Amino acid sequence: MKIDLTNGIGEFMDYKITRFPGGEWNFKLDPTCATSFEVVTRLNNSDDIILLCIVVDTLHKDFKHRQVKVRIPYFPYSQADRDFGIGECFSLKTICKILNSLNVDEYIIFDPHSDVTPALLKNVYVQSNLEFIRSVLNTPREGKDMHDWTIVSPDAGAYKKIFKLINDLQFRGDIITASKSRNHQTGELTLTVPKAKKKSLQDILIIDDICVGGRTFTALSDELKRNGYRGEHYLAISHGIFSNLFLSLSERFEKIFVTNSRNEDWDLALGLCILPKDFLKIYDII
Repeated sequence: MKIDLTNGIGEFMDYKITRFPGGEWNFKLDPTCATSFEVVTRLNNSDDIILLCIVVDTLHKDFKHRQVKVRIPYFPYSQADRDFGIGECFSLKTICKILNSLNVDEYIIFDPHSDVTPALLKNVYVQSNLEFIRSVLNTPREGKDMHDWTIVSPDAGAYKKIFKLINDLQFRGDIITASKSRNHQTGELTLTVPKAKKKSLQDILIIDDICVGGRTFTALSDELKRNGYRGEHYLAISHGIFSNLFLSLSERFEKIFVTNSRNEDWDLALGLCILPKDFLKIYDII
C-alpha cells in the first residue's frame, strides 16, 4: 500500500491526514489495509519530517509485522555532511539519527550529495541518476545525438560520480572538470576551467546533484564562455531548490533539466521571471 505524503492534507482511499486547530499533524489509517507499506515523502522542511515520524510510528504501533519502506528522493541537510567545528551543528548526522530511530525496513533515496548520507542512514538503497541523465543526453537537438555534448563536472568532487555515470552510459563525447574554491568567510567563489583547444561550438551540459541559488552555475557558464566554449549551455540537476528563481540562470542556459524530487510545479517562479514553461524540463521520479 502506498501512502503518499506529498499529496498533503486530505482524505484518501485508505488513510486521512489532517491538522488539529493548533497546527499539529493527525494521521489515521484503515486498520484492514495492506500487508506492507511504501511511504513517499518530500522532506522539504521540519514539518515534513515530523509528519513522516508520526506516520511511520503509527504503522509500527499497530502493524508490527508488516514491512515499511520509505522513499525520500531529496535527502535534507545532505550538504551539511561533515563536522565543521566546535559549536557548529552536523545537521546530516542529526537527521539520520532521527530517521534511524524509526526502524524502517528500507529507505530509498535518489542521487545523494555524497557518500556520507548512505554511510549514516541505515537500511538505505541509493537510486542513481543514470536514467535521468540518459534521458537528458537523448534530448532531441537538430542534427545531434547523445554523444554530441561536452559534459562538465562543476568540481573535482563531482567528477568521480560523473565519470562512472558516462562509462555506464557508454558516452563517447568530451568531458571536462572545473576547479572550484570558496572563501567560507566571505562566500566568494573562484572557478577555473581548462581552455578549449579551439573555439568549441559543442553544446555544454553541466551535471550536478543540487542547485540551491544557482550562483555556482552562472559563474561556471561565464567562465566556460571566457575560455572558448561557445555552444549552447544546458544544466542537469537532480534536486532543484532554485532559491533565487530563474532569471540569472535563464540568461546563461538554454534549458534546465530537473527531477520532481523537491517540487512538481515551478510555474509561479517561472511566471515571476516571465519565462516559458519549457525552459524547465521536469522528469518524474515520484
